[in-house]
Parts: sequence; C-alpha cells; structure tokens
Amino acid sequence: MKTAVTETSIGAFYGQDLEPMEAEVLSAIRTLGVTCIADCAAYLNMERSTVAARMNSLKHFGLIVFVGRRKSERTGILSEFYRVKENKETLF
Repeated sequence: MKTAVTETSIGAFYGQDLEPMEAEVLSAIRTLGVTCIADCAAYLNMERSTVAARMNSLKHFGLIVFVGRRKSERTGILSEFYRVKENKETLF
C-alpha cells in the first residue's frame, strides 16, 4: 500500500535528516524516474553544481543508485544516470 508522505518523514524513518534542497532533488529524481544531473537541474531550474552536490549527498545516504552512463538528450555528452533506490522492506 502506498501512502502520501513527505520527504522529511521518509528521512526521519531512515534516520537521516535531509536538507530542504536534498529533499527537493530527491523528489525531482522520483518524479523524473531515471535522470542525470543536467536534466534534474533543468527540471528544478537550479545550477548543475547545486544539483550535483545534493545528488552526491543522496548517494552517500544510499537513497539514489547509479543506473548507467549514456548520452544526455539535453547536453549531448556522456552522463551518469541515477534513480531513487527501491526499498522493498519498508513501510513507505
């Protein structure tokens, strides 16, 4: 069963306190599905460096996982793509 919960409550459940921008980037990745830094930055209307820093934090927390490398449709360069990690043993 899926429940509408906020990013902060998910972070609290996992014992991590996400910063507001980290929660915003995580939500964007969840919405976009599989995405790269450039696509996520364009979606959020943020600088790529800002999104890259937040994605590094999310990788460190284990909330997003690397999917693979391919050319970004937005930039045309080889980029790393990520998605939200699926936790099958969770309440959310």
